[in-house]
Amino acid sequence: MEDELSLIDSQGNVTLNKYFYSDTEANDLFLLMQKTLPWKQEIITIFNKSVACPRLIDWSGDQGVNYTYSKNKHIASGWDPILLSIKEKIECRLKYSFNFVLCNLYRDGQDYMGWHDDGEKSQGKEPIIASLSFGAERKFEFRNKQSKALIKLTLNAGSLLVMSDETQVYWQHRLPKDNKCHTPRINLTFRNIVDA
Repeated sequence: MEDELSLIDSQGNVTLNKYFYSDTEANDLFLLMQKTLPWKQEIITIFNKSVACPRLIDWSGDQGVNYTYSKNKHIASGWDPILLSIKEKIECRLKYSFNFVLCNLYRDGQDYMGWHDDGEKSQGKEPIIASLSFGAERKFEFRNKQSKALIKLTLNAGSLLVMSDETQVYWQHRLPKDNKCHTPRINLTFRNIVDA
């Protein structure tokens, strides 16, 4: 589509639509989600250590669908109405269905996500993950697992990043700390869990 930028087209497929939501729509949704979603801080396991998750999380999805990472199991009990409306807009655009969303609230630039891939078996062999950004602009990076090549970009409010094909096999991604960022950001990653 003409408003999409292809970031990776070898060993995976990543596209970015910077204006999936307008600035006004993105700001309204950000404020609504920040205020109404039941954000919580979890304890996660990193390198066999239990630590406080460096961000707040929430999730929604089809009844009974569950997603596990860092030894934390997240069981969906239905869709929050705001998240359901966002899901339907993405599905209409991508012609693909999702049954779970993981929501991350980064309170400022000290909250982050380390290098990882989303290659869990529960998402199938070549998952499609749709990642929506709201609130503060943040740097985002991809790193090729073999060549260590880096792709750096900035994700603005209202942008939609889609990872598909073999992206999770060959690439890792992260949201690094940013000492210049003092405002919050919300990220939604829509997934289809096939082994619920």
